[in-house]
Amino acid sequence: MKRRISLKLVLVSLAFPQLAAAQIQSVPLEHPDEIVTEEIHAQTYINYLALPETTEAVTSLDVQQLRYKSEIELAAELSRLEADTAGCISLRGDLEAEIGDGPGSWFVNPAWVKLYQNCVLQNRRDLRSFGVFLEQRLANIISTGGEEGATLQTELIDRLRAKHSAATRVIDQELRTQRKFVSYYNTGERNY
Repeated sequence: MKRRISLKLVLVSLAFPQLAAAQIQSVPLEHPDEIVTEEIHAQTYINYLALPETTEAVTSLDVQQLRYKSEIELAAELSRLEADTAGCISLRGDLEAEIGDGPGSWFVNPAWVKLYQNCVLQNRRDLRSFGVFLEQRLANIISTGGEEGATLQTELIDRLRAKHSAATRVIDQELRTQRKFVSYYNTGERNY
Protein backbone atom coordinates (compact mmCIF):
# COMPACT_ATOMS: atom_id res chain seq x y z
CA MET A 1 0.00 0.00 0.00
CA LYS A 2 2.80 2.40 0.83
CA ARG A 3 4.51 1.87 -2.48
CA ARG A 4 1.37 2.74 -4.39
CA ILE A 5 0.97 5.97 -2.47
CA SER A 6 4.57 7.02 -3.02
CA LEU A 7 4.32 6.03 -6.68
CA LYS A 8 1.20 8.21 -6.98
CA LEU A 9 3.07 11.11 -5.38
CA VAL A 10 5.90 10.68 -7.86
CA LEU A 11 3.47 10.62 -10.78
CA VAL A 12 1.64 13.69 -9.45
CA SER A 13 4.94 15.54 -8.95
CA LEU A 14 6.00 14.72 -12.51
CA ALA A 15 2.65 15.84 -13.92
CA PHE A 16 2.39 18.98 -11.79
CA PRO A 17 5.88 20.29 -10.94
CA GLN A 18 4.42 23.45 -9.35
CA LEU A 19 2.65 21.34 -6.73
CA ALA A 20 5.84 19.40 -6.02
CA ALA A 21 7.85 22.61 -5.63
CA ALA A 22 5.28 23.98 -3.19
CA GLN A 23 5.61 20.89 -1.00
CA ILE A 24 9.40 21.19 -0.70
CA GLN A 25 10.46 23.37 2.18
CA SER A 26 13.86 24.93 2.41
CA VAL A 27 15.24 25.04 5.94
CA PRO A 28 18.40 27.06 6.47
CA LEU A 29 21.14 25.43 8.51
CA GLU A 30 21.61 27.01 11.90
CA HIS A 31 25.14 25.72 12.51
CA PRO A 32 26.84 24.60 9.30
CA ASP A 33 29.98 23.67 11.31
CA GLU A 34 28.04 20.86 12.97
CA ILE A 35 27.45 19.03 9.70
CA VAL A 36 29.06 15.60 9.80
CA THR A 37 30.15 14.40 6.40
CA GLU A 38 30.67 10.74 5.58
CA GLU A 39 34.42 11.29 5.64
CA ILE A 40 34.36 12.84 9.12
CA HIS A 41 32.06 10.07 10.34
CA ALA A 42 34.40 7.39 8.97
CA GLN A 43 37.38 9.04 10.69
CA THR A 44 35.65 9.39 14.06
CA TYR A 45 33.57 6.20 14.14
CA ILE A 46 34.71 3.65 16.70
CA ASN A 47 33.53 0.07 16.44
CA TYR A 48 33.27 -0.95 20.08
CA LEU A 49 32.59 -4.59 19.16
CA ALA A 50 36.05 -4.85 17.62
CA LEU A 51 39.22 -5.00 19.68
CA PRO A 52 40.90 -1.67 20.45
CA GLU A 53 44.41 -1.17 19.08
CA THR A 54 45.80 -1.76 22.57
CA THR A 55 44.49 -2.17 26.08
CA GLU A 56 47.64 -0.81 27.70
CA ALA A 57 47.62 2.72 29.02
CA VAL A 58 51.00 4.34 28.54
CA THR A 59 52.33 7.02 30.82
CA SER A 60 53.60 10.22 29.31
CA LEU A 61 54.86 11.48 32.65
CA ASP A 62 58.66 11.43 32.93
CA VAL A 63 59.37 11.87 36.62
CA GLN A 64 63.11 12.27 35.99
CA GLN A 65 62.48 15.30 33.78
CA LEU A 66 60.17 17.01 36.29
CA ARG A 67 63.10 18.30 38.34
CA TYR A 68 64.25 20.43 35.40
CA LYS A 69 60.88 22.10 34.92
CA SER A 70 59.79 25.45 36.25
CA GLU A 71 56.64 25.88 38.29
CA ILE A 72 54.78 27.09 35.21
CA GLU A 73 55.85 24.00 33.26
CA LEU A 74 54.80 21.85 36.22
CA ALA A 75 51.38 23.51 36.12
CA ALA A 76 51.13 22.66 32.41
CA GLU A 77 52.11 19.06 33.18
CA LEU A 78 49.44 18.83 35.86
CA SER A 79 46.86 20.24 33.43
CA ARG A 80 47.84 17.55 30.94
CA LEU A 81 47.33 14.89 33.63
CA GLU A 82 43.89 16.35 34.34
CA ALA A 83 43.10 16.19 30.61
CA ASP A 84 44.16 12.52 30.58
CA THR A 85 41.76 11.84 33.45
CA ALA A 86 39.00 13.63 31.55
CA GLY A 87 39.79 11.39 28.56
CA CYS A 88 39.24 8.29 30.70
CA ILE A 89 35.95 9.66 31.97
CA SER A 90 34.93 10.49 28.40
CA LEU A 91 35.76 6.92 27.32
CA ARG A 92 33.52 5.59 30.10
CA GLY A 93 30.72 7.88 28.91
CA ASP A 94 31.09 6.62 25.34
CA LEU A 95 31.00 3.02 26.52
CA GLU A 96 27.91 3.68 28.64
CA ALA A 97 26.16 5.18 25.62
CA GLU A 98 26.95 2.04 23.60
CA ILE A 99 25.90 -0.43 26.32
CA GLY A 100 22.37 0.79 26.91
CA ASP A 101 20.06 -1.58 28.83
CA GLY A 102 21.49 -4.97 27.93
CA PRO A 103 24.62 -6.71 29.18
CA GLY A 104 27.64 -4.84 27.90
CA SER A 105 29.20 -7.75 26.04
CA TRP A 106 26.36 -7.53 23.52
CA PHE A 107 27.47 -4.06 22.46
CA VAL A 108 31.06 -3.52 23.66
CA ASN A 109 34.08 -5.79 23.50
CA PRO A 110 35.47 -6.47 27.01
CA ALA A 111 38.87 -5.21 25.86
CA TRP A 112 37.43 -1.66 25.80
CA VAL A 113 36.49 -2.00 29.48
CA LYS A 114 40.04 -3.20 30.19
CA LEU A 115 41.40 -0.18 28.31
CA TYR A 116 39.23 2.13 30.42
CA GLN A 117 40.33 0.49 33.65
CA ASN A 118 44.00 0.65 32.65
CA CYS A 119 43.57 4.31 31.74
CA VAL A 120 42.16 5.14 35.17
CA LEU A 121 44.83 3.13 37.00
CA GLN A 122 47.67 4.67 34.98
CA ASN A 123 46.40 8.20 35.58
CA ARG A 124 46.16 7.44 39.30
CA ARG A 125 49.80 6.25 39.30
CA ASP A 126 50.89 9.34 37.36
CA LEU A 127 49.10 11.67 39.76
CA ARG A 128 50.60 9.85 42.73
CA SER A 129 54.11 10.18 41.26
CA PHE A 130 53.49 13.86 40.52
CA GLY A 131 52.31 14.41 44.11
CA VAL A 132 55.44 12.76 45.53
CA PHE A 133 57.56 14.99 43.32
CA LEU A 134 55.73 18.12 44.51
CA GLU A 135 56.35 17.14 48.14
CA GLN A 136 60.05 16.62 47.42
CA ARG A 137 60.28 19.91 45.57
CA LEU A 138 58.63 21.78 48.45
CA ALA A 139 60.91 20.12 51.00
CA ASN A 140 63.93 21.03 48.87
CA ILE A 141 62.88 24.68 48.62
CA ILE A 142 62.29 24.88 52.38
CA SER A 143 65.60 23.18 53.23
CA THR A 144 67.63 25.56 51.06
CA GLY A 145 66.32 28.42 53.16
CA GLY A 146 66.73 32.08 52.39
CA GLU A 147 67.16 31.88 48.67
CA GLU A 148 65.74 34.89 46.87
CA GLY A 149 62.21 34.17 45.73
CA ALA A 150 61.83 31.12 47.97
CA THR A 151 58.56 32.44 49.38
CA LEU A 152 57.15 32.92 45.91
CA GLN A 153 58.28 29.42 44.93
CA THR A 154 56.64 27.85 47.96
CA GLU A 155 53.42 29.71 47.20
CA LEU A 156 53.46 28.39 43.63
CA ILE A 157 54.14 24.85 44.84
CA ASP A 158 51.31 25.18 47.37
CA ARG A 159 48.96 26.20 44.57
CA LEU A 160 50.11 23.23 42.53
CA ARG A 161 49.55 20.96 45.53
CA ALA A 162 46.00 22.28 45.92
CA LYS A 163 45.30 21.72 42.22
CA HIS A 164 46.90 18.28 42.47
CA SER A 165 44.70 17.45 45.45
CA ALA A 166 41.59 18.33 43.44
CA ALA A 167 42.78 16.22 40.50
CA THR A 168 43.47 13.32 42.86
CA ARG A 169 39.94 13.54 44.26
CA VAL A 170 38.54 13.35 40.72
CA ILE A 171 40.56 10.24 39.83
CA ASP A 172 39.73 8.61 43.17
CA GLN A 173 36.03 9.19 42.47
CA GLU A 174 36.51 7.67 39.03
CA LEU A 175 38.16 4.62 40.62
CA ARG A 176 35.05 4.13 42.74
CA THR A 177 32.81 4.68 39.70
CA GLN A 178 34.72 2.17 37.60
CA ARG A 179 33.70 -0.64 39.97
CA LYS A 180 30.07 0.28 39.47
CA PHE A 181 30.65 0.65 35.73
CA VAL A 182 32.02 -2.91 35.50
CA SER A 183 28.95 -4.16 37.36
CA TYR A 184 26.78 -2.22 34.91
CA TYR A 185 28.74 -3.71 31.99
CA ASN A 186 28.14 -7.23 33.29
CA THR A 187 24.43 -6.88 34.14
CA GLY A 188 23.06 -3.98 32.09
CA GLU A 189 21.62 -2.49 35.29
CA ARG A 190 22.97 0.94 36.07
CA ASN A 191 22.97 1.87 39.77
CA TYR A 192 25.12 4.99 39.84
